[in-house]
Amino acid sequence: MGCVVAGIGFNIMHDGAHGSFSKIKWVNNMAAISLNLLGGSHFMWNMKHNVIHHAYTNIDGVDDDIDIKPWMRMSTTQPKYLNARDTVIPFYEKCGYCVQGEGFTEVGIAHHTMTKHL
Repeated sequence: MGCVVAGIGFNIMHDGAHGSFSKIKWVNNMAAISLNLLGGSHFMWNMKHNVIHHAYTNIDGVDDDIDIKPWMRMSTTQPKYLNARDTVIPFYEKCGYCVQGEGFTEVGIAHHTMTKHL
């Protein structure tokens, strides 16, 4: 339930900051400022989203909105990430992946993070 309320609140704030929540300007301003009540900053959000994101949409290295690695790859210029068992590292290396950093253990099995730059 909390995620639904947060999603609705974020969409109201987002649309208000874009000036599209209402035909009345002060209502849009109030919707945008509602982010401040949640501990955010509508000024910083405006700079990051409206100024940078909309000017450089999906440009890797500029648009912070697409920098959500390793969970998702939002641009073809971003590397691919995977966590591989140590026993299959040679297979992924043949596919162009490189081991990154130190290994880790997951459910008692040794793994390494690997990346592939395209």
